Amino acid sequence: MCRILESASFDVADLEPPLDLSAMKREECVLVLCSDNPSEIEEFDKRTYHLKVGEKEVICKKLLFTLNENVKMRNSIVWGVQELIKYSGEATLANILNRQLSLMLEIVPMHEPESGIIKPLELVGPEIFHLPLKIDAKRAVQIASIEGLPHCRYIPHWRYHVVCKGERTYKGKVVTFDTEKSGVLNAINGQTIDLNPNQLEKSGVIPDSEVVQPKISKDEALNRIISAIIEEQSKHIRIKQEKGDAIFYEEKTFKPEESDIKTDVTLMYIPIWEVKGKKIIEVNGFTGEILTTPMDEGVEIL
Repeated sequence: MCRILESASFDVADLEPPLDLSAMKREECVLVLCSDNPSEIEEFDKRTYHLKVGEKEVICKKLLFTLNENVKMRNSIVWGVQELIKYSGEATLANILNRQLSLMLEIVPMHEPESGIIKPLELVGPEIFHLPLKIDAKRAVQIASIEGLPHCRYIPHWRYHVVCKGERTYKGKVVTFDTEKSGVLNAINGQTIDLNPNQLEKSGVIPDSEVVQPKISKDEALNRIISAIIEEQSKHIRIKQEKGDAIFYEEKTFKPEESDIKTDVTLMYIPIWEVKGKKIIEVNGFTGEILTTPMDEGVEIL
């Protein structure tokens, strides 16, 4: 087990019982339990382990090696004899060829043998509004087209709906403000994105994923949205006046007041797969698109 993880570029260390190993690679942490004991296995599966890396807290993945074929796990990766043989052979080959072992450490959904129906993963954590996760880990790696480990992150966004209606009168000129729009503002980097958020659902998140906290508060998001609408709806008017034989022109700018603008802002999340190999590729977990710019402000230095 230790050699397999080291071949995948993990730093491996022994742990105190009942856990056996810990494996670290960048911000990814894996805890390993080797046991056939049902009570130890049950406790391992239901417990959540956190690790603080610098200022960031990550949730550790859990890997169980067992000979107990009756084990039912919902929140842990399970390896038996077949997986041990398979990955041991691949690790040996990777070492001979001086390559990094590509190791997929993702929870496999449970199957119901009688009916063949796949049971979905048990969701964890508090319920959040988010776009549906339509792309699974395996497909995300295929889309990224690199050898790497996928990690799901839910990136916060402010969904907004704005209505601006108002009117100004000046020296016989009537200026109206009339617009209505919806959009999505990234709550990390402040960028607006072209997205239809009408398919939102409210639920927990998949195990071992990360729910990123907003850096832009709701009040700051409101200020940015309102400022953008005021700028967009600003009207520059030229007023002509005649006095005797002289003609005068007056330039005047009219802007809507905040009282003319009604806003509705809701926090939502977009699931993103980070596939980490020699480089990091981000895949939108809802659309399957590869992102050309990062959803957050993170920069990894190699």
